[in-house]
Amino acid sequence: MYGQWGRVQVPAYNLAGWYDPFVQGNIDMFVGLQNEGGGRAKGNQKLDINATGHGKMDTDYNLTEAAGLYLPQAEQRWFDYWLKGIDNGIMKEHPSAMILPVTNGGRYVYPR
Repeated sequence: MYGQWGRVQVPAYNLAGWYDPFVQGNIDMFVGLQNEGGGRAKGNQKLDINATGHGKMDTDYNLTEAAGLYLPQAEQRWFDYWLKGIDNGIMKEHPSAMILPVTNGGRYVYPR
């Protein structure tokens, strides 16, 4: 994929977890398509990184769900916008949001 971002012509919603061994791939995909994608891909990407892993983690404590931070509504709004044509404001928001795992359960969102 690297160096071929222009071949992708569609927007993408990238959902990643800080404890996922593939999180860097999500970040690279977002940056590449957001900046160099072809057609409607360029400038129309979304990236959400939550305090989760890839599949089941070795703990019973899911940081994102326990803190009430995972917001599937953002995904729904993104698909409603692109697949149903519903202008719900999702594309006026920052293209990336990151929920950092913190011990006090606080939520820190760092927009791009």
